[in-house]
Amino acid sequence: MSESISVTFLHPEQQTVADVTESLVAFLASAREEVAVAIYDFSVDGPPAAAIAATLQELDRSGVRVRMVDHDERVNDYKSTVPAPQKPPEFIDSLGLDVRPVTDRFGLMHHKYAVVDGSRLWTGSLNWTEDAFALQENCFLIVEDVAIAAMYLANFEELWTSREVEGTGAHDHETRSLECKGDTVGVRPIFCPGRGPELASEIAAAMRHSRERILICSPVLTSGPILGALSDVVDRDGLRISGVVDGSMMRGVMRQWDRDTPDSWKPAAYRFLARRVGLVGRPSTPWGPHRPHDYMHAKVIVCDEHAYVGSYNHSRSGEENAENVLALTGGCAVADLATEVEKVIERYADGDNGAESE
Repeated sequence: MSESISVTFLHPEQQTVADVTESLVAFLASAREEVAVAIYDFSVDGPPAAAIAATLQELDRSGVRVRMVDHDERVNDYKSTVPAPQKPPEFIDSLGLDVRPVTDRFGLMHHKYAVVDGSRLWTGSLNWTEDAFALQENCFLIVEDVAIAAMYLANFEELWTSREVEGTGAHDHETRSLECKGDTVGVRPIFCPGRGPELASEIAAAMRHSRERILICSPVLTSGPILGALSDVVDRDGLRISGVVDGSMMRGVMRQWDRDTPDSWKPAAYRFLARRVGLVGRPSTPWGPHRPHDYMHAKVIVCDEHAYVGSYNHSRSGEENAENVLALTGGCAVADLATEVEKVIERYADGDNGAESE
């Protein structure tokens, strides 16, 4: 097996639900021994749900060990900027597979990854829902590398054993050199909550070291270290800073900040950056259980030749969730991500970035 990584960026209505389902089913169906899935939201309706479920069930019947951990939405005594899954966990429970719900007082089980045969990884921002497949910006990556797959399996085993978010992901991992379209790219996993504060600080440091470009693609932008770093470099000569957020999500965050923490520095910092930087907002439908979930859902930051991509919203609550990020260095993987983020920024060039909450 070659050691490689591929990046796929989804844009609204530029691929069909069937296209994404086919890719995911093919990945899962390649298993011969084991599948380990950590998924926040699996509620694809209709034929796609049936195809994914049938693939997992057939693997299970054929003797492949199939295990899943999912977010337990029954516990709601924490605050989060992340909407709850569209359907209750009974959907996954009904599949007859080996499933363990994961919960915590402080954060969400927010991963979206699958490991096949201890050697292949699917990860990124993509929930297994019809809206995620067709209406949202999302990114998923496929990594073929035994060492990185082992890092994810170790994280999965923590969640599987403890059934809690807290205490997982407190590991430092080495950078692997993988191939992407003939180029070499450095790839290193980072897991939250164990390395949540370190992740935010690392992204902030990458921003402070940037000399050419910082590109931001995130539903929300509320992390203190990241807001602070952007404020520090916003006037740096030769440095282009641009980004896109989800407009309705950021408006909700700003209203909450203005109401609950009126003396916080963060609202002022975000408004300052929204004015000074090319921050745009993707128009979306405010969250509701029976509304289309058409968010800007990709989570990517590019700083010169470094990129951070995964399930992590760039927020304090994201640091406390069970999240995963791949830190990428160099090669076409970073270049491709930068190109896709530029497309999203251009698409929503006139969109409201939510800086004014009213």
